[in-house]
Amino acid sequence: MNFFKTVLKNRCEDIDIWLFLGFLLVLPLSVRKVIWYIPLRGSFNEYADISVYASDIFLVAAISTWIIKEYNNIHILSIDKKCFTWNMLSVISIRSLLLFLPLILIVWTSLSLFYAIELYIGVFFVVKLLELYGMYLFLIFRLVPCGTKFITGRIPTFKATIWSIMLVGVAESLLGIIQFLRQRSLGLSFLKESVIDPSMPGVAKIIVDGSQYIRSYGTFPHPNIFAGFLLISIIVSHFYLKQFHVEQNRVRVGNVIVLLVQYVGIVLTFSKSAIIGLGLALMYVGVVSRGTQSDMQLMGGRFLVRMKNLFHVKHHKWIILTAATGVGIIIAGFLLNINADALFFQSLRERDLYQKIAIDVIQKYSILGISCGQLVIFMSQQGIYPLLEWQLQPVHNVFLLVWAELGVGGFCIFLLWYLLVLVSPVRDEKQRRRSRDLFMQVVSRGTDMFARMEVYWRAIVWGMLPVLLFDHYLWDIQQGQLMLWLVMGMSVGCILHHKSIY
Repeated sequence: MNFFKTVLKNRCEDIDIWLFLGFLLVLPLSVRKVIWYIPLRGSFNEYADISVYASDIFLVAAISTWIIKEYNNIHILSIDKKCFTWNMLSVISIRSLLLFLPLILIVWTSLSLFYAIELYIGVFFVVKLLELYGMYLFLIFRLVPCGTKFITGRIPTFKATIWSIMLVGVAESLLGIIQFLRQRSLGLSFLKESVIDPSMPGVAKIIVDGSQYIRSYGTFPHPNIFAGFLLISIIVSHFYLKQFHVEQNRVRVGNVIVLLVQYVGIVLTFSKSAIIGLGLALMYVGVVSRGTQSDMQLMGGRFLVRMKNLFHVKHHKWIILTAATGVGIIIAGFLLNINADALFFQSLRERDLYQKIAIDVIQKYSILGISCGQLVIFMSQQGIYPLLEWQLQPVHNVFLLVWAELGVGGFCIFLLWYLLVLVSPVRDEKQRRRSRDLFMQVVSRGTDMFARMEVYWRAIVWGMLPVLLFDHYLWDIQQGQLMLWLVMGMSVGCILHHKSIY
């Protein structure tokens, strides 16, 4: 009876955490209410609408509850010994930049509204950025610092968060596998599952032995977005196994199945950027956890030196396994007679058209851009771009997209923020040398969860780099925006919390 009383009490105290966990569970869904949209070429377009998603409701509720609780407890501007707080902001530093660069980006974006083509679309884009920044702060100041705090009396917050991501990853993978095997959608209209069939135009497909096969969608609007989420859930699953099971010298069959299902799921999306990103993220984890002394050494020539660590004798089994997997995929491609041109090169040719349009816009509006959320609208109104209705979509490169819409200032702010999270040189060299041995010990032995969390979440940031370079959904599609800011927020939270120890 006392346990249930404790559970009920903790649920009331941690209602914001529970709402955030609910947000994670509904993140993949396209359950939404379209409030308003602008017809482009006479049709509805995803990039010219104002919609409220189920994930928005959970997220705004979580953030609002947290702010109200903190305001009533007067904790936001005070020092709470249990949770990391604003005392880090006592000096202007890279810590401050990690926190405020996104806010500066939002301010810059707001200024672009003065010359927006469609003002309502631009205002909604700014409101969306404010929502995402609220989640960013929630992760940094609420979820990460209190990650070891127990909810329901028994489960740490971090563990509940990881379980939620893994649960969604496995469920979506199973759904995607069944979709691929049946070659059609499963009729889950209440979850807003995409209606897909090999004969339908506009559905993502691959060509095998002259026949068309749909790629796995899950409940996401596109296989590439599905693969982007699986990139996150797979790395998080690896962290879970490393943190909670390897130290106990046990690897359960269930854990192996969890990873295997997600790996099969991401392969069946046939998303090249996400699969390459997954490989890059796994390589980052391998390099850092095997002796890289500084994250900055992952840049430039020093990275090549540290790569030698991967070719030590004790790592040969991983090299052989990776090589065998790659060779197996190539052989399977030949045996199945997969159309390599359609799989690898056709999408690149299609992307080339959008890149030329984006570069043309950048050359004409390089300083200020054409305003936030306006590129597709701009393309539809310009007769110089001979595009069909289904071709009205943004350039498949987030950096070019940001520059085209926000100008060189917005591009520089976004790029600086991303690079700082990527390498985060928070401490000076003297502090780094003093803490280096301890850092590598805790990463290798798992005695400090924040140290290991920092490595794995930053690995996802590295993994997202190919996605940013070859797709656009992390900037302008609901699920992609949530994934980008989730990863950035968790990374910065772990970076700041872990670095504050030294």
